[in-house]
Amino acid sequence: MLYTGAPLSDGLQAYKWVLYLVALAFALGHSWGSTRPLVVVTWFLLALTILKYAATRVIEGSGSRPALLVENNFELALLAGLVAVVFPHMVRRRWIAVAVLGVIVALSGSRSGAISFLLLALYSLSQLRQRHRLAPLLIAYVAPIAAALPLWVFLDRAASSSQVDRLNFLDVFRSETETWTVLNWVFGTAPITPLSPGACHGLSYYQTLFSSAGDGTCYSVILHAFVLRVIFDAGLVGLAIAYGAAWYFMRRGGVRTGLALTLLAIAFANGLSVSGMNNPYVALPMLIAIMAAPEKAAGDRTTRRSAGTADDLTGVEGRSTSVRHQSPLRK
Repeated sequence: MLYTGAPLSDGLQAYKWVLYLVALAFALGHSWGSTRPLVVVTWFLLALTILKYAATRVIEGSGSRPALLVENNFELALLAGLVAVVFPHMVRRRWIAVAVLGVIVALSGSRSGAISFLLLALYSLSQLRQRHRLAPLLIAYVAPIAAALPLWVFLDRAASSSQVDRLNFLDVFRSETETWTVLNWVFGTAPITPLSPGACHGLSYYQTLFSSAGDGTCYSVILHAFVLRVIFDAGLVGLAIAYGAAWYFMRRGGVRTGLALTLLAIAFANGLSVSGMNNPYVALPMLIAIMAAPEKAAGDRTTRRSAGTADDLTGVEGRSTSVRHQSPLRK
């Protein structure tokens, strides 16, 4: 970057979240079309993931961290977001999808994934019709299980590891910011400012995240957690822009309040551990939600009518998408 002399590739890696916000803005007014392919893809990913995770656990043992393509922290945020987006369109099988994701999270050992599942479960329960005969039963069983799963995952990870690396990142962040002024906390450092040599040395285990210059320099990316990274680079203002802009674009695009809150909460939970909004797996469900929000094609209305007559346990947000607000930017 011009001010700090950092390589351009390092700057792009740190500020990918800005590009994803631009993508959300460009998605306004564009329609995904029929949601059927999206539902099929979601089921396909769930099936592949549970098979791969189960096989990994059997072959490598209980201490393994299974993954389908990339780190499971990213995959689970994507799956939780996708299930939330297509939940109203899954008709009778939607609760099976939630249960499958719960099993996947239990196999994964991912703490951020467990929190994402809890958020998805709460969103799913919020869609229940209050007068439905099975609503009390689902609330009685799903809510405790959804709350217990994160606790079990956290305890399991604590038993298998004596050291929490995220706490190391937090200690480095606190050390790097102990002399900060109020302006630093509000606006962060100059983009992009390297961490001190001592901090880089202390995190030398993560050399793959060091500067592409190969000189031993490291930047906020090495702190992993998106929340810490953005505060260091852009302050609380940058953090507010990252999540506030995502919320604005989703609501402007016609995404319902409950779904928008769920996707934003999943992104924030992921950002407390890993890259959050700086990761395409987290931003993609928001993009899809915006493009799936406008009124669908005539061929999809038949599906919505059949879904409306099914005994699908869906609440207000599971109704036909024809009542959704059209993006004001659509021409």
